[in-house]
Amino acid sequence: MLPTKIIAIALMCAASWLSMTAQVPDSVYIFSYAESGKSGLRLAVSDNGVNWTSLGDGMNFVTSDFGSWGGSATSKKMYSPRLYFSNGDKKWHAIWQVTPSGGTYAHAVSDNLIDWRPQTFFRESDMSKYRPTSYRKVDSREAYINGKAQYGSVQKISKAEADYINKRIAERKAADARHGEQAKDDPTRFAGLKDVNATIDITDNSKAISDKLIGIFFEDINYAADGGLYAELVRNRDFEFSSNDRHGWNPTTGWAIEGAELTIDTVAPIHPNNPHYAAIDASNGAVELVNNGFDGIKLTKGEGYNFSIFGRSKGATPGSINVSLVTPDGATAANATVKIASKEWRKYEVSMKSRINADSARLVVKIPANARVDLDMVSLFPQNTFKNRRNGLRKDLAQTLADLKPRFVRFPGGCVAHGQGIDNIYDWKGSVGPLEARKPLSNLWGYHQTRGLGYHEYFQFCEDINAEPLPVLAAGVPCQNSNHAAHHTHDELTLFGQQDGIPMEEMDAYVQDVLDLIEYANGDAKSTEWGRKRAEAGHPKPFNLKYIGIGN
Repeated sequence: MLPTKIIAIALMCAASWLSMTAQVPDSVYIFSYAESGKSGLRLAVSDNGVNWTSLGDGMNFVTSDFGSWGGSATSKKMYSPRLYFSNGDKKWHAIWQVTPSGGTYAHAVSDNLIDWRPQTFFRESDMSKYRPTSYRKVDSREAYINGKAQYGSVQKISKAEADYINKRIAERKAADARHGEQAKDDPTRFAGLKDVNATIDITDNSKAISDKLIGIFFEDINYAADGGLYAELVRNRDFEFSSNDRHGWNPTTGWAIEGAELTIDTVAPIHPNNPHYAAIDASNGAVELVNNGFDGIKLTKGEGYNFSIFGRSKGATPGSINVSLVTPDGATAANATVKIASKEWRKYEVSMKSRINADSARLVVKIPANARVDLDMVSLFPQNTFKNRRNGLRKDLAQTLADLKPRFVRFPGGCVAHGQGIDNIYDWKGSVGPLEARKPLSNLWGYHQTRGLGYHEYFQFCEDINAEPLPVLAAGVPCQNSNHAAHHTHDELTLFGQQDGIPMEEMDAYVQDVLDLIEYANGDAKSTEWGRKRAEAGHPKPFNLKYIGIGN
């Protein structure tokens, strides 16, 4: 039998151990929530389920990838998330609404609440496919996080799980700090570094590599095409700007008129691909139609400019219009006259030579009193383009690209190739042929593409600079951030949710379009349909296309 004193000491030690273990719980509560539509999935932790501490100082553990960029209700928002730990696969499953309506949901899976697999989007009717059938107990309740009431879900996790999460949060914060480093801080960051003397062996152990690894990637961002590399000086020459290009734009954008209303009509246009035109009625006096180009038209003294316009007369007598290039101080740099002599659409052309230098001239088209004319495809081109090609490229910019000596040129871009929804995938066939018949295309970066710089001009440029053309073709899906409907969409999921790839029943036609592009580049000018169209565009010989890129 143990002495009473020993028993007392043992009891005291046991009591002390119990007291310590009571202070160090083997589990904690975790609260999962999102600030409705304003955050991703956030977590807070508590020992008692009452007093909560934010994990990662409000860090988003997973964010919604549904929808497009921007501020709309369908732009990568998270509503009412639920977090489940599956008793089956032993993984975390996050499910949340992606729009306020609650009809469409997202699902993501993680082993540890830090690293998440790609998200899947689904309709509410398919919830049973994604929500675990057996999971840890979860309660819905309100909790105060940093003094603010949040509604979410509470469940228990082990202390070891909580410690692991905190460890990974610290690692992520350290990585974020590294990613946020800037070169301007290098003198402070590396102040303690000492000079190093090194001997470098430059013995030739080189290996041959491809000579086609360095090239350029063209995409119509920041007016890279119209208003940039493409030499056209008139903005919205086709009267086809629209709100699909950018909010607030319309067929009159870029144009001003004096003496009458600027009326846009669509009756009997030049071509169905180019439905809008200006209908000018000068019954009450002469009318001036004015275009400032892309932030002003730059003119060089002594150089020639080609003006062209499609017009038809609607009056009793033909209308002669005066065309002039005018500087901000009112000086006329060049002028010419065009006579609209037909009641059917005709193309009229005239050349002018600038008498002065000007950085910010404007084009003025003056319609005389009593004339009634329809006008479209109002164009002004410098004669001095790259390689002196008509409908060519701006000489200075094209030469800058040529001087890089690129071995290949990618075109027409990345997201531009994939488009805003599959109906906006870059349709190469709409970018070749007569300019008035080309199909303008809205650009998901917020620009209008006349596509005067189309596939033919692209192939020609590659040939001119001895670079391999490398067309980028959509991989059957739109840009992953599309927010425009396609012709087969019918609900939130297919409208906004990156699920609107080309339907399989339409895939054969899409593949044929790709094959037709190859034929346009390489096909025989006499025996193939698209090779013949290339020849009609002025290039009987093949462009010798060797590569295509599938997907951005």
